[in-house]
Amino acid sequence: MIGYLKSLVGRHPEHHTGHNPAGALAIIGLLTLIAVTAASGFATYNELGGEWLEELHEGAANGMMLLVIVHVLGVVVSSFVHKENLVRSMFTGRKPVPASEGIRRAWAPLAAALLAAVLGFWWLQYEAAPSGTLAQAAALSHDKSADRDDD
Repeated sequence: MIGYLKSLVGRHPEHHTGHNPAGALAIIGLLTLIAVTAASGFATYNELGGEWLEELHEGAANGMMLLVIVHVLGVVVSSFVHKENLVRSMFTGRKPVPASEGIRRAWAPLAAALLAAVLGFWWLQYEAAPSGTLAQAAALSHDKSADRDDD
């Protein structure tokens, strides 16, 4: 990664078909921080730990926001240096490269499995949530505002 970053200021920056080493490290960091933020938030919400989990959750979330900013700046710099639109590539999943450097197979089954796992987890959380919580909160809020109107 350090070699790649040094090459950006030189006359011949390294070019990579997929993620460059700095981008790959940022992605690994983001995925790790997402997992830590989600797990510590889940544990904190369910009161499975003490205040240290709240601090871990807040620190991981702040670190993730910082890393997102660094990653976006890196995309802008890399797009400029390599004279290519990386933002478009991030949305389309396609990047103009010689056929010999193209990705040979998609990971669609893995993507489908991850999507199913996330949706399954959300469904379990939805089913485990106390029923009527949102409706009760809305009714309570409405009653309080009605009390203020009478004064």
